[in-house]
Amino acid sequence: MAIPNKGALSAPSRKLLAALGITLNGSDRAYFTNSEDSEIKVLFARARDIPNYVSSGLADVGITGKDIITEKESDCELILDLPFGGCTLVYAAPEQNGKKINRVATSFPNIARKYLISKGIDAELVILDGAVEASVNAGIADAVIDLTATGKTLRENGLIIKEEILETSAILIANKGLVVTKGFQVAELVSKIQNDWKFEVRKLEELSDTELKRFFFRGKERSPEIKQTVRQVFENVLKRKDEAVAEYQLRYDKVELKPSESEVSREEIMAAYAKVPQKLIDSLKLMKRNIEEFSKRELPQRWEMKVDGGSMGKEIRPLERVGVYAPGGTAAYPSSVLMGIVPAKVAGVGEVILCSPCNSLKECNPAILVAADIAGADRVFRLGGAQAIAAMGFGTYKVPRVNKIVGPGNAYVAAAKLEAQSYGIAIDSPAGPSEVMIIADETANPRFIAADLLAQAEHDANACPILVSTSEVIIKNTIEEIKKQAIMLPRKQIVKKAFENNGALLLARNIQQAIDFANKYAPEHLELVIERPFAWMKSVTTAGAIFIGNYSCEAAGDYGAGPNHILPTGGFARSYSGLSAKDFVREMNFLKLEQKGLENISDAIVAVAEAEGLEAHANSVRRRLEGEI
Repeated sequence: MAIPNKGALSAPSRKLLAALGITLNGSDRAYFTNSEDSEIKVLFARARDIPNYVSSGLADVGITGKDIITEKESDCELILDLPFGGCTLVYAAPEQNGKKINRVATSFPNIARKYLISKGIDAELVILDGAVEASVNAGIADAVIDLTATGKTLRENGLIIKEEILETSAILIANKGLVVTKGFQVAELVSKIQNDWKFEVRKLEELSDTELKRFFFRGKERSPEIKQTVRQVFENVLKRKDEAVAEYQLRYDKVELKPSESEVSREEIMAAYAKVPQKLIDSLKLMKRNIEEFSKRELPQRWEMKVDGGSMGKEIRPLERVGVYAPGGTAAYPSSVLMGIVPAKVAGVGEVILCSPCNSLKECNPAILVAADIAGADRVFRLGGAQAIAAMGFGTYKVPRVNKIVGPGNAYVAAAKLEAQSYGIAIDSPAGPSEVMIIADETANPRFIAADLLAQAEHDANACPILVSTSEVIIKNTIEEIKKQAIMLPRKQIVKKAFENNGALLLARNIQQAIDFANKYAPEHLELVIERPFAWMKSVTTAGAIFIGNYSCEAAGDYGAGPNHILPTGGFARSYSGLSAKDFVREMNFLKLEQKGLENISDAIVAVAEAEGLEAHANSVRRRLEGEI
């Protein structure tokens, strides 16, 4: 196999081989290298030369760009589009009217020549190996034909895209003779890359009652073993407090932690900044600002209304103390730390504490600590699992008792939050596997749809990625995109399991049928990639959050556009809302009546109280109006 030794295709090609379990030995400066765990021998070459190596038989297969294949008119078998190296070959020029184009700079003379002839442009080609976009400013060309991913470099050089000529990406190619002599090996390689995906497209109206129940009543199975374990943890922590928490930390998290060591010091938190990339720190700060702005608009306001003889209204008070849980280790989510803490701080909560598990060295994930500090956590504890939820719910000598517990976690944490609820401790909402439902018509982009389905599926094997479309073409193209994009994912085995366990590709007669299905399903995330989305959104009654249009990816909601990503799953969007600043305040009704105000409603109060057999209630009104006896 020939792969690029440098350039934009080099690193992704190596990543692809790594995903296939092929470890490369040696440097890319070497001509050939072997792999200890594969029969594939790798040849490093310039991407432009790889079609020549393959067509001549020096390499059996290779990775190059479609643009190179088109330019060289190579006699190779095109085997498989790969999900990297995407860009567009464009014709670009300064925004000037009427100026004749005499010279066009390019690295693709064959493609450029054919394009200029087809457009009737009589211009000389200036052939360059690189920095084509700078040629106009350098005075050696009037326009360019060049590759671009975003157009940014062209714009920075004063050029605007006049026309797109060719969309390109990486492609796997093979020697034509090899396809005949070693066709099985080529097919085996393609199968390994595509991971043997199998998809079934179903029509909504053909789903059986059993299948519909699987969709609508998902995630309701609670493991009796998990429930019993969690119940025992709660009973023990209630009785023995920090001593019990320490025992469970050792048993489940394999860390020997004294109660006096449970809280993370300020020095440890500040030291975590040095272990986190500056780009992540800046991104978390941006997320915080966006979440703050959105949360401020969510807060309920005090109000009062005057009535004849009095007034009434609502007073708003923040909760005194809130606990946020954050998973640690490999499943660390600093974004969820911000989503739990920031709205609580906006609401004015007196104290926000964070619990997150540590490793055997008693170290918490540094990204979690940095996120907690940026978000404004008042105290952080290196505690995880059901024991952390119990500690926050009951309070121990070291961990303060909270009024409410929010945040994601594994099955034990989810069960522990439900157990806490049975003790009168408020939680955000019952949690389960993550889910997305995308409703798409023919205006949707299959590449974007596939990306969002894969993003949801990579959470865990029980995630629910679902597409409901009115277009068979969109579904078909989305399937191809899923196969292609999944190739490079490090968690592709988890992704595949998620599609097998809970994924679905469903064909709807029309948008109304799709939305009716979504309302019964009540997804955590609902994407409307359809015409007239705001008109159709009025028909949506049950969803954790709604994402509208091709560019409103669910990841934008996950990573700080502003709305909260702690959302109800498992159909609980029928009765729960996503976490918000108003979940961290209490609303208290108040009533102030003068004698006249009570007189105005006294007859009604007495009549209803007597009908309910509550004579003392009726008397409490009579005594006030009769005067002292």
